[in-house]
Amino acid sequence: MVQAALELRSVAGAELNEYRYGGFIYPELVAGQPIPVENKSNDYLINRHLQKTYSYTGIKSFTIQDLAVQEDQWGPLADRSKEHLVKSDEMIIRYRRFLLTLARELEGGREPVAPWRPDAFYKTWNEIQVAQDETVGASTRQAQAQTVRVPAAAQED
Repeated sequence: MVQAALELRSVAGAELNEYRYGGFIYPELVAGQPIPVENKSNDYLINRHLQKTYSYTGIKSFTIQDLAVQEDQWGPLADRSKEHLVKSDEMIIRYRRFLLTLARELEGGREPVAPWRPDAFYKTWNEIQVAQDETVGASTRQAQAQTVRVPAAAQED
């Protein structure tokens, strides 16, 4: 099998300082806990001066910027009727339809197959391994056959 080797290296200098003390890439954590200092309870420590002069969000860490967007979308239950999805959101749409189809099947007394095949959900197209004696197309078809399919009803517009 052709597989990329992981590069093992020591972390030093500016990257180590960034990791230890928090910053743009690695958010600072509460001592002894896996909880970021910048969190929902303190409004992610939004810095209004930074917001005016440097970053639209005013949040120091880009990781926490992502977290803020995820945690603050219209409260714990979002009203999806207010969303404006576009072509690039196609996979979100398909996955939601897939979940709804599974829920309807369960409601109708049919147990979904997906929970019994969790390995099928871990495949991404950049993880396909190609044997040296096999073509990329053959390996792709094999990976597709092992992947859980979105039911046709969930793919309809």
